[in-house]
Amino acid sequence: MADSHWVHPIPSLPALFTHHSSSLLRPFARFSISLFRSTPSLPNPAPLEPLSTLAAAPAHPPKAPAIKALIALQSFATQFREAVLKRGLGKEEDYVQQRLYQLVRGYAAAGNVLARLLWDGEGEGEAGSEDGDGDVADYEAALKQCVEGFFIARSLLRPALSSAYDPHILGAIFPFPAPYRHSFLTPILQHARRLTATLQTHPTRPIAGKAKSPSPPQIEIAEVSTADVTYAVALLETIIAAVAAIPEIDEIVSEEEVEVEVPGKMTKKREKELQREREDKPLRVRLEVMLAGCDLVLSLANKRIGEVKARAARKIGKDADEAECGGEGEGGDGVKPVLGGVEEEAAVAWEGIAEKGLMDSLDLALELVEGGRVNVLANDVQAIDWFGQDIEANPTPENVPLPPSPTASSHSRDADTKADIDPPSDSSSDSEFNEDDDDENDPSDNSSHKCPLRSLFALHDRYEEQRLAVWLTLSVGRRGKMTAWMRGEGGKVGEKWDAFGVRVIRDFDGETLISLGLAPDKLDKWTDLAAEQNTKRGRKKARKSERGGV
Repeated sequence: MADSHWVHPIPSLPALFTHHSSSLLRPFARFSISLFRSTPSLPNPAPLEPLSTLAAAPAHPPKAPAIKALIALQSFATQFREAVLKRGLGKEEDYVQQRLYQLVRGYAAAGNVLARLLWDGEGEGEAGSEDGDGDVADYEAALKQCVEGFFIARSLLRPALSSAYDPHILGAIFPFPAPYRHSFLTPILQHARRLTATLQTHPTRPIAGKAKSPSPPQIEIAEVSTADVTYAVALLETIIAAVAAIPEIDEIVSEEEVEVEVPGKMTKKREKELQREREDKPLRVRLEVMLAGCDLVLSLANKRIGEVKARAARKIGKDADEAECGGEGEGGDGVKPVLGGVEEEAAVAWEGIAEKGLMDSLDLALELVEGGRVNVLANDVQAIDWFGQDIEANPTPENVPLPPSPTASSHSRDADTKADIDPPSDSSSDSEFNEDDDDENDPSDNSSHKCPLRSLFALHDRYEEQRLAVWLTLSVGRRGKMTAWMRGEGGKVGEKWDAFGVRVIRDFDGETLISLGLAPDKLDKWTDLAAEQNTKRGRKKARKSERGGV
């Protein structure tokens, strides 16, 4: 009996939609409990078809059929887990791979439907789902589990099969429109950016160096709560962690591109280039999601700048009792601390979360530069670059050849099976990078994604602006030097920023960095730091030479 513990991490959406169970028959109930067999069989994927149909439909998913389809996925996942565990099935068996493939497809379709149930209508000024609180809570819990389940189950597939779902990962960063058939992760990133845009629509104070990454139009959501941001950040963190575990994503090649390729032995140089391109793709997606999360959290911190100032004031020595009473400090700086008991969510130090997000982004950016992957930071990515020329010719997961069904030989293998998913529609145009600021902020262009360096520079500008705004309100006798304060808690952000800058100026000239939004004074500082380091290394090398010559 094979080891079946591999199935444990696969989520089965437990304890969700229970208040609908009386009116909606669970389709697998008769299989889960049977008087005629002691062990459950692997589930039939047919009941998952309505879920895929709902995901592909342009219309908003109707509530009752959607929940019924989600319960079908819940039952499928539950029975799959039970069958694998009780029968001791290995993941490499063809019939297990077939069910895993359908399960990944089910998670993606469910994620699509759930995202639309939650957020469809935001672009038209409607705020999220109109369902009851209980349903919304179930939708949110189920969506997070579907994102987790998609990546977990995909990692258990053979590469020839898992590649069919690579476009879901690649398409996450592009703002494609509903019904999001290219990537069920698209609406998650879109929702995070909409929350960010809403928080920035009427900020507490003007935003300097606003990020120039493509974002949806600013929309009217009634109010962005801490719960909204917390949930969005949790989804983004789930994606970040999952993509970090993906070493590479292969190129999506259309049939026509295969036909025109000149036959012959690939050179080692070209083979190495293609391998690096495969490795660069998940790194780019990961960085984009990290920057989107940091942008969102920083925007909320700016919106709640009064709370940020209050926490900073208390931290440098303001009287705790005075802060609880809401009085002004000794310095008369006008800071209004958060009133105790008014709002529990005010206790969340969003400025600290934003600071950590910025440091994580800088760490990854430095890792990319040191690894010779500056193109991940600097290149504009167009959908056609990742999805190929004839994007409509690629087969969909529904039509991809699967491993044999249980009725066929369970020992046969089709290792060369190659699968692709629906790529972006023809509406995606092949637009060239334009330095013009108006084009940079044009949210209607869903065919390209601007370079992360621009977003990173803008985020650091906004972070420093927030730090300065807080420092100016602190007691003059206790706030310390402005330059030290601007480098973040313990100077950690400043250290990482300088380490990244000293390294990145080796690969980019100053004019290019400034064109991407880097302030000239910051470039000057990086240049000075690099010169100091070179001088120190030169002196150290000279001393070693002197000692060696004695």
